[in-house]
Amino acid sequence: MRIDPPQRSFWRNLSVVWLVPVVALVVSLGIAWQTFAERGVQIQIAFTNASGVVAGETTIRYRDVVIG
Repeated sequence: MRIDPPQRSFWRNLSVVWLVPVVALVVSLGIAWQTFAERGVQIQIAFTNASGVVAGETTIRYRDVVIG
């Protein structure tokens, strides 16, 4: 008569070491979601003539409010 060894469940075979990458994945997804949710509205401005516009120095104003 043969006695089969007991079947181990999936959760018993799962190592605690796998907890670290799962937690890292959850944290990184949370940070990505927060960054995506907090970004502002993105606009694009097209000029026909950009003479006098210097990147990083020229201020862009709309109704006397500096927006860039």
